[in-house]
Amino acid sequence: MARISEVTIVMDGEKITGFTAFKEHQIETSQVVELADGFDVVDVPEQYGFDLSISPEKGADREWLSIGKKKPATCIVQYTGGKKVVYGGVKCLSMEPNENNGKDQKVYSLVFFAKTRKVS
Repeated sequence: MARISEVTIVMDGEKITGFTAFKEHQIETSQVVELADGFDVVDVPEQYGFDLSISPEKGADREWLSIGKKKPATCIVQYTGGKKVVYGGVKCLSMEPNENNGKDQKVYSLVFFAKTRKVS
């Protein structure tokens, strides 16, 4: 795919932008299982997720862990050239603030789960 032009999380009608990094999790469709007489491959349900980073002056002071608790959110990853990936049923699983040494900008690392993933 092309470069990412924007990542937006839509939560209760509010659009949240300004993320500094995006990384999609690996998507598995099958796994190897051990049998009594060897190995086989079985299908598994696909799981979707992604990591986002954001810095405080771009909205990181919000309560990130509340995303998806009451109502699932949507995440839209827009690529240059028009392609996009839409994640549905998004929920924030964890948040890790980096250490602040007084020199570097503070960054929050967020991990998300999504129930659906659609490429258009």
